[in-house]
Amino acid sequence: MSIKGITQDIVMNAKGLAFAMSCDPSDATAQAALMEFLQKTYCDLASLAWQLGADGDVFQREAVPASELAGEAYFELNREREFEAPARRQTYSTLNHRQQFGSPVVGATL
Repeated sequence: MSIKGITQDIVMNAKGLAFAMSCDPSDATAQAALMEFLQKTYCDLASLAWQLGADGDVFQREAVPASELAGEAYFELNREREFEAPARRQTYSTLNHRQQFGSPVVGATL
């Protein structure tokens, strides 16, 4: 692959990230898109380094750890979501009111 092709791939990675965010701007999508962007970009940087005569293995080795930075960047948001108070839901039963609570006792007063 040529240097021009590699730089075009890097630009396409950025456009892919922007497109993913325009389709679904949720935090989970942003985190996944950022992780993918970082991995692809580091792989492209490894190819670029090799084309320029440098050791591309350094970038290739760091591709996965770099994508894990996105997980750390979203760590607080993920933890907040994990410990949010659950939405109160009405529990439904197949039993009707009389089956659940019994019939009223005639003549009883409280």
